[in-house]
Amino acid sequence: SWRDMSLSWQQQHAPQTSYERLVRASISEMRPEERNAIRRDVQRSQPVFTAAPWASEEVDQAAHSARLERVLCAWTQYDQEIGYVQAMNLVSSTLLLLLDGDEEASFWSLVQLIRQLPPSFYARAPLPLLGFWTEVEVLSQLASKLFGLDGLRTSLLQAAPQWMLSFWVGTLPLETIVMVWDAMLKRHSS
Repeated sequence: SWRDMSLSWQQQHAPQTSYERLVRASISEMRPEERNAIRRDVQRSQPVFTAAPWASEEVDQAAHSARLERVLCAWTQYDQEIGYVQAMNLVSSTLLLLLDGDEEASFWSLVQLIRQLPPSFYARAPLPLLGFWTEVEVLSQLASKLFGLDGLRTSLLQAAPQWMLSFWVGTLPLETIVMVWDAMLKRHSS
């Protein structure tokens, strides 16, 4: 299960770090502007999947939002170099829903997913999202070279943020996202 994989990964790669400690540290150590950005995004973080297991149930939005804020604030403490980047909210919200609100498993699953991205993908400084823009450029060049699709860069710059920054939440069906994330988490756990 994702819970078992994420907690096993945490024991192997971050045994001195506890989710609870990160949440507590975020209360006193987090910059107010970062907390405000998270709170703004938490309000618009409910992914919509019509075929989702929770779609027929009433999700307690207040409890979900509180959990989501704690997960995102813990992330900012865990990786202060990257901190919070918009789109992490959609990934974290989906993880919380898939893992039945389990904050710790959702947090460590988020860490595992983000750790598989290219260096500087979510970088804040000196060039925001440098790794992301590099990936878009590579994708554009591959499309040109392999398929003769020249001039695709502008279109990719419009579509790629929704695909890549949010790990395909909102662009792929839930079943596909689960398959992709499952493969990523299994690969990263081994």
